[in-house]
Amino acid sequence: MINLLMVEDDLSQQQLMEDAIEDYIEANNLEISINFSATANDAILKLDQGKYDAVFVDLVLEGDSGTSASGNEVIRHILNNHKLRLVVYVVSGTLHSLHTDFVDIFHNPLMKKFNRDESSDKILSELVNIVNTGVTKIFGTDGELESQINEIFYKHLAKGFDWWAKPNKDVNRELLRYFTMHMLEYLDMPITSPEGDGMSIKYLNPEFYIYPCIKTDISTGDITSHNGCRFITLSPACDIERRSDGSYNTERVLLAKVVKLDRDIFDSDCITYSKKRNSGAWREFCKGMRGTNPRNRFHYLPEYLELDEAVIDFKNLCSVPLADYVDSQKYQRIATVSTPFLKDIQSRFSSYYARQGQPEADWITSA
Repeated sequence: MINLLMVEDDLSQQQLMEDAIEDYIEANNLEISINFSATANDAILKLDQGKYDAVFVDLVLEGDSGTSASGNEVIRHILNNHKLRLVVYVVSGTLHSLHTDFVDIFHNPLMKKFNRDESSDKILSELVNIVNTGVTKIFGTDGELESQINEIFYKHLAKGFDWWAKPNKDVNRELLRYFTMHMLEYLDMPITSPEGDGMSIKYLNPEFYIYPCIKTDISTGDITSHNGCRFITLSPACDIERRSDGSYNTERVLLAKVVKLDRDIFDSDCITYSKKRNSGAWREFCKGMRGTNPRNRFHYLPEYLELDEAVIDFKNLCSVPLADYVDSQKYQRIATVSTPFLKDIQSRFSSYYARQGQPEADWITSA
């Protein structure tokens, strides 16, 4: 069931959308419930009291003059209310009335603007595709996230809360970190199907990265661009973490080359990817890198937005002066590998350089 609020004062437009939804439901076997508001005040009241997956907002509403567009107040209320997490579509014949504060943010799938002449089927199809991901069920006021927070609050935090009172000071950030750690543990539990079969945890590309970077300072796992090439920062966090006086514990930063997973690039850079010489060697190499048994020399990086599918080449290392690396004109930070995956990279990097074969010998045994 998709719960939709349409903020529209024109009764004919309301009827057109209602008819379009009826047709869409019949053609796609879906459940969509729509409610209407003709004024900004009524819309805000319904948003605060109801549970909606999406809102369609006309900008110029009942009682607005030519210079005011109260639909903007509905948008502002949604953005300023941390309890409202829903899909926001501006559907209006006066898109020029969108407040300048919001112009730059209405360019993504969760917040889009449509001219009133746009096909209702197209608008509804885009909405259904988004809601089907479950995003509004997770982040809504009664979504899974809120339910999980409640469970952690009463099942874990409450039992040991005396420990949090001992420092006798504000521990806001520590509490947030505590909740996040517990949340990750719950999310890493295997999913059980209705048949009772355990299912392995599968990740998607966006989970691999923090994009764009959150930390203002350089960080282990940062992926950077320099002179048309990509690198990942492998220096330990203790080296590149700022001291209280703003200085660092190192004069140089260790980087590994990030190589696009492209056969022509590997061949032109003379990077060995297989001992075999047959036509299927590259395909086999790529399959291994994407799977659970990759070559130790490399570590796989999935594609995401401007990040190409690539591998980290642990044989292609460089050490650059810290002063150059922190210069944003020379090295541009693109993203940071998220913590769970960064640990895997550090582990393989350490393992690769710590490898040691046994010397060849003619061993004599008593057998």
